[in-house]
Amino acid sequence: MKKIFLLLVLFILSLDLFGKIRLPNIFSNDMVLQRNTTVKIWGWANPNEKIILKADWMKSPLTAAADANGNWMIRIKTVKAGGPHKISISGENEIVFNNVLLGEVWICSGQSNMEFTLKMLGGWDSHYKNDKEDFIKKGYTQMRFCQVEKAASAVPLDTCKARWFVPKVDDVENFSATAYFFGRELYNKLHVPIGLISTNWGGTPAETWTEKEYLEKDTDLNYYLALNSNWEAGQPAKLYNAMINPLINYTIRGAIWYQGEANVDNSNLYNKLFTTMIKCWRDKWQIGDFPFYYVQIAPYNYGDDSQSSAFLREAQLKTLSTAKNTGMAVTMDIGNPNDIHPKNKQAVGYRLALWALANTYKVKVPAYSGPLYSKFKIENNKMRLFFDYAGKGLLCKGAKLTGFKIADESMNFVDAEAVIDKNTVVVYNSSITKPVAARFAFTNIDSSNLFNKEGLPASSFRTDTAPFYKPAMAISSLPGSDGKSLNVKLSCADSKAEIHYTLDGSDPLFSSLKFDNTINLENTTLLKARAFNNGIKSLNKIEFNFNKHLAFGKKVIYKEKYSPRYESSKEFALTDGIRGSTDFHDGFWQGFQEINFETTIDLDEVKPINKISIGFLSAVGSWIFPPKKIEYFISEDGINYTKFFEMSIPVPASNGKTVTETYSTAVKNTKARFIKIAAENIAVCPVWHPGKGGKAWLFADEIIVE
Repeated sequence: MKKIFLLLVLFILSLDLFGKIRLPNIFSNDMVLQRNTTVKIWGWANPNEKIILKADWMKSPLTAAADANGNWMIRIKTVKAGGPHKISISGENEIVFNNVLLGEVWICSGQSNMEFTLKMLGGWDSHYKNDKEDFIKKGYTQMRFCQVEKAASAVPLDTCKARWFVPKVDDVENFSATAYFFGRELYNKLHVPIGLISTNWGGTPAETWTEKEYLEKDTDLNYYLALNSNWEAGQPAKLYNAMINPLINYTIRGAIWYQGEANVDNSNLYNKLFTTMIKCWRDKWQIGDFPFYYVQIAPYNYGDDSQSSAFLREAQLKTLSTAKNTGMAVTMDIGNPNDIHPKNKQAVGYRLALWALANTYKVKVPAYSGPLYSKFKIENNKMRLFFDYAGKGLLCKGAKLTGFKIADESMNFVDAEAVIDKNTVVVYNSSITKPVAARFAFTNIDSSNLFNKEGLPASSFRTDTAPFYKPAMAISSLPGSDGKSLNVKLSCADSKAEIHYTLDGSDPLFSSLKFDNTINLENTTLLKARAFNNGIKSLNKIEFNFNKHLAFGKKVIYKEKYSPRYESSKEFALTDGIRGSTDFHDGFWQGFQEINFETTIDLDEVKPINKISIGFLSAVGSWIFPPKKIEYFISEDGINYTKFFEMSIPVPASNGKTVTETYSTAVKNTKARFIKIAAENIAVCPVWHPGKGGKAWLFADEIIVE
C-alpha cells in the first residue's frame, strides 16, 4: 500500500512539473533583448495552456496557447534602447525576469581564440592593466554577458546551460577576451546596452558548428562526414546541435567568429564549408542575412608544410565575396609563430567592432579594413598590385616592405623588391624578366608590414590561382597475428582520392605503389604516402618510421589507465612500432590527465637489452607538459625490480614550441624480461600558465627496447 501511495505522489509531482511553464535557459534576469524589433519568447507548458506575457513597456499583455505538444511562442515588439525592464510570463505558474535591458545582442563563437579569456592569456595584470583600470572606472553595467556551457550532442537540443549576468571585474577576466573588447568598443561608440552571448570551444573545426543536413546535401562537404574523430566536440554538427540550435530563436543583431586553425588541413574546402555554415545559421535564425564578422587567423608555425595557414587565410579572404554582409578583421601584424593564441585581443575586438560600426550601425570611422588585394598589371619586368581599402594611402611599417615574392611561368617564387607607389605596390626581381604571379606574406609565419595610413594591416594574398590540395589523411595499424609484423591501413577523407606510397623513404609520386587494402611490414621501414586527386598531389603527406624493436607488439601493463578522450588512446600505442608526431590526435599517443604514468612491458622471456627510450609530447599551449621526473626499472621475474635510470625535468616557464622529446638510456650487457617506466605528471598547470590550476596532461609515445 505504501508503494502504491509513493508511486501516486511521484506521478502527481511529475504532472505538476510538466504543467509548469518553462523557458530555455537563454532567458534569465539581466538579459539583453534586441532593441527596436520583434523578438521571440518561447517555451513549454501543458498542451493548450493559455500563456500571458507582460512587459513594462507594453500597454497591454500578449497571449498565446501552447500547441498539442506543449510548445508555445510569443512575438513581442521591443522599443528603443534602455532599461531596466521587467517581463512576466504566466499560466499555471508565473516566471518573472528582472533587470532586462533593450540593446544590441551579438553571438560570439569559434574555437580557442574566441574562447580564450583574459585570465587564460595571463590575466588583467599581464597585458591588460589599462583595460582593467578602464573597467573599474566606467563599470560597464549596461554590458551583459551570457556564457553557454560546453556541450556536444548527436541531435539538436532545444535548450543549453547558459546564464546572463552583469559582469564584475573578475567576470570580465573569465569571459571571452575578443568578445569583451568587441562589445566594449560598441558600447563606447553607441552608448546603448550590449549583450554578448559567448558560445565557443577550443580546438574545434567549422564542420562541428554546422548542421549535418547542410554537409550532407553538398557532395564536396560530404568530405567532413568521412573524417573520423573520437573527440565528440570535433565531430560534424555536434556543437551546432548543443550550442547553437538552442539559441536560434533568440533575436540577435549579428555574429562574430574567430576560428580556422582547426581546419588548416582542409583549407581547399574551407571557403565552401565556412560559407555554408554562415548560410546555415542565417537560414535557421530567419532574420535575414544578419552581419557576420570574422577574424582571419594570425601567422603561426603549424609545423607541417610552410603554407597551410596561408591557404586557409585565402579561403577566409574569399568568403568576403561568397557570403554577403560579412567582414574580416586581419591579424597579420599581431601573430606569434610560437603561440597560436595572440595576446593582443584588444586589437582583434577593435577591428571587428570597426566593421560593425561602419556597416551595421553606419557610424563614421577612419577605416574598417586593411588593404585587400584586388588586381595586378604587368609593366615590363615588374608587377603593379592594386588594393581595395587603401584608405588615405598605403604605408610601410619598417625600413622596407617584406614578404613579397614573384615568379615567372615556372611558378618558382623568389623574393621580390617591393615599393609603394601611391595606392599600389610595385614588385620585381632582376632575375625575373617576364613575371606572371606574385605573393605576399604567403607562408605560415610571415607577418605583414604593409598597412593603410589608418593603421590597419594588409591581408596575405596571391595573384595566381594554382590549385592546391590538402586532405585529411590517417594511418591505422595493428601488430599482425604472428606478432612479428605490422598491418598498416591508410585512409583519406576525400573519397575521390588515390593514395600512393613508398617504403624506401623517397617522396611518393603518382607512379609509386598504390594503396588498395593493407600493407604488411616485417622489418624496420620508413613509409611515406600522399593523396592524389585529378593529378594534383596533396601538400601534406603521411610519414612515419616503423621500428621493429624488442618491445614491438608485446603486452603492456598499466598501473593507471590512459584517458579515452583522444583517438590516440588505443591498446598498442606504446608498442606498435610507430612514433607519434607533434599532432596529439594522430593516433599514436596515450594521454594521462592529472595522473602519473606507470607502464610495464613484458618481453615474454629474458633477453639481453642495450637501450631503452620513450617519447613525451610538449604542447604546453594545449595543456600538455613534459614529465617532472622519469624513472626506468628492469626485472627478470616481474617481482624484483632494479632502478637504473632517473631524470628530473624542469617545468616549462612558457608555452614554447610543440615538440616531441625522447628520453633514452643505454643498458649494455643487461638482461631483463620486464621493463617498467614511471613518469610524474606535473598534475596542474603552473601559475604562469593560462590554465593556472587546471588539470595538466602527460602524453606518452612509443617505448623502444633495443
